[in-house]
Amino acid sequence: VIFLSTLVEIPLIFFSNQFMDRFNSKTLILFACVLTLIEFLVYGLAASGLLVMVTVVALKAIASTTYVMNQLKTVRNLVPRALTTTGLAVVGICSSIGTILLQNLGGYLTETFGVQTFYLIMAGLIVLTMLVSAFLKVGNSEKVFS
Repeated sequence: VIFLSTLVEIPLIFFSNQFMDRFNSKTLILFACVLTLIEFLVYGLAASGLLVMVTVVALKAIASTTYVMNQLKTVRNLVPRALTTTGLAVVGICSSIGTILLQNLGGYLTETFGVQTFYLIMAGLIVLTMLVSAFLKVGNSEKVFS
């Protein structure tokens, strides 16, 4: 499944110049959030392992790749070009800290409520993320992928 998921990511990365600069960061974040919301709802509601595997291949790869490419685009639009690597490092550090801290919370929620309920909680958090993202003000002046 992971191999197929990676195969889905390759054309997305290869053709990123066709769409990443065409849409602003807020639109790309909301697109990735919608895909992630569908993914978490499938994980939370699906009784079929096959449906979960298809979801991983079809949605997770696209959403994850869009998130990562949008991080680069957003950093390039927020910090001077010479500080792009530093900006990406700060994003990576914050992401790592969040992952470390939230692993424990995720484990607790999964143990307490079960895996499917955990994913439904995550779907709710994605909806919250979408609401917060609607108020972001990130410029779109830098053409990163063209």
